[in-house]
Amino acid sequence: MNIDLRKYLQQNHNLLTWKERINILYEIISALYCIHKENAIHRDLHSGNILFSQF
Repeated sequence: MNIDLRKYLQQNHNLLTWKERINILYEIISALYCIHKENAIHRDLHSGNILFSQF
């Protein structure tokens, strides 16, 4: 299932545990770290621009 994070959160925000919420945040921070490490920036970062894939 691949949807943007905004839609996923709208559908599942009441079902997420704190562990799942922190894991999502950790993955976003890790991706931003990799982008910044390459001296790049993301100029339009919001939940609608983050692809969420649940394993």
